[in-house]
Formats: sequence, structure tokens, C-alpha cells
Amino acid sequence: MRPDRATLATWKQRLALFIGQARRLHDYSLFTALALFGFLRLYGGHPVLLPWLLGLIGWNALRLFTAKAWQRRPGRLSPCAWYRLFLAEVFVSGLLWGAIGLYPVTRLPDAMQALPPIALSVTLIAALPGYIPVARLYAGFVAGVTISYGLGIALAQPERFGSALVILVLAAFLLPLAWRFQRDQIRALLARRRERRLLERMRQSNARLREKQALLDREEEVAQHVFRQLTQGNATLEHCATWIRPMGAFSGDLIQMTNGPSGDDYILLGDFTGHGLPAAMGAVPASSVFLAMARKGLPLARIAAELNRKLHELLPTGYFCCAVLIQVSADRRHACIYNAGLPAVLITRRDGRLKHRIDSEQLPLGVIADGHSPDVRPGVMVALEPGDCLYAYSDGLTEAKAPDGGMWGQAPLERLLETPLDEEEGRLGRLREQLLAFIGSAPSSDDIAVVEYRVRRSARNADAA
Repeated sequence: MRPDRATLATWKQRLALFIGQARRLHDYSLFTALALFGFLRLYGGHPVLLPWLLGLIGWNALRLFTAKAWQRRPGRLSPCAWYRLFLAEVFVSGLLWGAIGLYPVTRLPDAMQALPPIALSVTLIAALPGYIPVARLYAGFVAGVTISYGLGIALAQPERFGSALVILVLAAFLLPLAWRFQRDQIRALLARRRERRLLERMRQSNARLREKQALLDREEEVAQHVFRQLTQGNATLEHCATWIRPMGAFSGDLIQMTNGPSGDDYILLGDFTGHGLPAAMGAVPASSVFLAMARKGLPLARIAAELNRKLHELLPTGYFCCAVLIQVSADRRHACIYNAGLPAVLITRRDGRLKHRIDSEQLPLGVIADGHSPDVRPGVMVALEPGDCLYAYSDGLTEAKAPDGGMWGQAPLERLLETPLDEEEGRLGRLREQLLAFIGSAPSSDDIAVVEYRVRRSARNADAA
């Protein structure tokens, strides 16, 4: 019968396992042969015993030598030649063990006459675990034992042929067990091979992923450096505090501020479509346009129109920027607020009372080419007093989620802004603490950006007043 693919796929490995147990089989065979020889010699010596023992010892030594030769230089013979050699060795070993049938048990006391077949049966059973990797070799050993023992009984003591039948029945019982154990071991070896292959694939995949991650990290570092360089030049305005909490390495929210030539303060808060690097890329042209035009003292409506034109040209379809532009006059008495798609800008008094709410009345920047005209939509003008605070924020603030999925909302924000103003710290620190406590361990769902502008008279304008 031709062996199946699984048997052929593992037979070299199983042969190696069999050779690895050669020393244990040799030691057991030598011990059993010496013990049986001693008992038989003590109670009834016979000329056949010594040649039988010497033959077993010599043949087992030859088998051990062959096993070591295979371990040292397996390529000396082909795998098929090694297998045939081992099969011949175990068959001859079985013939030598079965030759004990030539010993006439009538020389032993009646109580010990069953000793030779019992010893032979124990040898067959004890040898089974060592032959499990290659059941064909065990079949060769069993065949040698049964043939030799049956012939020995037939020639020396035919009246005890029943003991040969016992050995034959035992062999018929053990051989199916050997084949069954071999099939189980083949399945185990194939499973182990599949496991090793999977582990190797996992190691290779992990190595490729680590390389790609390292490449992405390097590219991200370069992108962050370029992004910082392109958006730098952002001035720090007196009494203006900001907070940006990006969802990832890059924020799609942008805060820029600078001074105009006449002392006006200009602030831009932008929220670009999406998150991460694609959203952050839109901040580069927006930042350059805003800073260049604000430093020339141009009105917000013209700045918004130019931002809209530039972003409409550069951004792909479906990408735009919701923005708030703020211009505070040099005397800090008036502000122009241009809200294009962001939540309402809130202006509170020192004691927390809401003074103004400037909702969005404009399209987001970059949606359509002529969506912002400096002549039609100039922005909202509001009067300011010392102690007033302007709050502009992206929708990520009010839509921040807790671990249970609930959103923070507008009401908690307005309740916090109703508290009296801390002249030194403002309200932004408390807002940040409350929001982070609300979010807890929940993953970020959007970028968050907040601007707090506290109105104070500058020393120059206070003197002029």
C-alpha cells in the first residue's frame, strides 16, 4: 500500500525521533536479555543460551553504531537506503529475540516454564513506545520475533506450539496499536509544523510591520517638523490663552494669532474636515494667508475671502474649513467677529453674564469659490469692556464623549463660563480640567481647540483715555 502524503511529509522527522530513542531501546534489550539469560542458566543451562545472548549483544551494538553514524552523517546514504538498513536491522533483531524458542523449557521447573514466552511478550510490549514514530519498523521487529519463535518452537518443542500462538495473537493486537499511535504522532507533527510555519510567518509579518512602522514614524517626524516650520511665526497675544487637544499626532484644528500694524489683535481658529495629517495639511496655506494679510492690517472679510479662494483651489472636493476670525481693535473697545461654520462665539462679562452670542452666518471656507464676499459679509461688530472674555471653540469641545458615549454638550460649557472671572488664570484652566474629567479613559472622537481672549486696556490706550 502506497503511503499517504502526510506520512511521506513527516517520515524523515519520525525516523529521526526513532533514532533518538535507539540508546533507550538498546539498554532495555541488553538488560532484558541478561536477566533472562541469568534465570535460564541458573535453573537449566543449554548450549543455545550463550550464542543467543552474544548474538543479541553484538547485533544491538551494531544497531547503536548505525544510529550514531546516521546522526553524524545522515547524507552518507539516501533516506530510502537508511530506512531499508534500519528495517533490516530490526527484523534481524526480532529473529534473534525469537530464537529463544529453541530453548527447551522442559529443563525449567514447572512454575517457570512460561518464563521465555512471558519475557518475549514483555519485550514486544515494552518496545512499542520506541517504535511509535515508524510503525513499519515495529512491524519488521514483530515479524522477525513471530517467525523466529514459531520456527524455534516447531523445531525444538512442537508440543508447546500454543505459546507461539500466544505470541502471534499478541503481535496481531500490538500492530494496530502501533499504526494508530503513528497516525496520532503524524497529526501532532503536522500540527507542530503548521504552528512553526505560522510563527515564522508571524515573525516575518511583525518584522515587516516594525519596518513600516519605523518608516511611518520617521515620515511623521519629518511631517511634524515641516508643519511646525510652515505654521511658525504665530505671535503670542497678551491675555489670550489657547488649548488644542489633537485626536492623533496631527491636529485638524488650527489656532493662529498675530498683531496688525496699528496694534489690532488678529485670531484665527480653524477646524478642517477630517482628522490627522490630511486635515492638518490644509492648515499650511490657511496659516500663511492669514498671517500675511493680518500683518498688513486688512479687514476680516477680505482675509476670509482670500482664505476661501485659496482653500477652494487647493483642497479636494469634500474638504473645507470651518473657521472663526477675530479682530480686536487696538484700544480693545471693539471686536469684529467672522464666524464661518463653527459653534457660536461667546462673549461674557467679568461676573460671568453672557454678553454676546455670535452664531455662524457664513459658509465654511473652501466650499464654493465665491462663497465669501468682503462687500456682502463684513463680519459682526461688538463693543468690549475691560473684564470681557471672548470664547471661540471647535465642535470637538461640545461633542466630546464620556466612556459611556454621552456627549459633554453646550450647557456644561455655558454654566462654566457663567462663573466669575479669575483675573490671573481666566476660565480656560477650569474648562480643561472639567472636560478631561468628563472624558476620562474614553478615546478621543475629534480634535479640540479653544481660544480665550480676556479684554484689558493696553497701557498705551489707557494713558490716551
